[in-house]
Amino acid sequence: MRQEVEQVIALYINDFYNPEKFHSAFQLKSYLEHEKKKFRR
Repeated sequence: MRQEVEQVIALYINDFYNPEKFHSAFQLKSYLEHEKKKFRR
């Protein structure tokens, strides 16, 4: 039971904080793309 709970929590966190997920605040770019562009300047 504990392992299942840990798995569900880990999946939720990975989905919520997914750095490759597209975000409207970054003009529909992923967080990683946004950061790469920011540091190229």
